[in-house]
Amino acid sequence: MKTLPEYPCELFVPFEGDEFYEGRLTLNLLNKGYSVEVELVQKESKKIVKAITTLYHLDSEQEACDRGMQELATFVRSASSSI
Repeated sequence: MKTLPEYPCELFVPFEGDEFYEGRLTLNLLNKGYSVEVELVQKESKKIVKAITTLYHLDSEQEACDRGMQELATFVRSASSSI
């Protein structure tokens, strides 16, 4: 018997060389597909520093992860270029 994943599902993305912050993708299964919340959080407390975006109506869990990672990478690139 296959076990279905529980939602919401959180995935944490470490940033190389950053000891204080990490990315968090929160996947949810909705009536019309998947959603993903993309956030910048503190490593220790998991407190939200910046809510980057939320994407809806995604066809699969894989698409939600991929699109969430793209949004997180875009945010990190734009934030690092403005420093």
